[in-house]
Amino acid sequence: MIGKAEWNTETWKIKEFQIEEIQGFLDQAPDRVLSSLREQFGSHFDDIDDVDGFIYALRK
Repeated sequence: MIGKAEWNTETWKIKEFQIEEIQGFLDQAPDRVLSSLREQFGSHFDDIDDVDGFIYALRK
């Protein structure tokens, strides 16, 4: 799914999401998909030492 989102920069909660396009699903092995995500975005999470605490805080 591709679209535009507006979110609260303090809480990271999505206020609005507008779908612009729905793409087909690529049937790939989960480890391959996760590896690709890690390569693309992994450096953004290098400074997070407490992953569980980080996710917990996001879900509050």
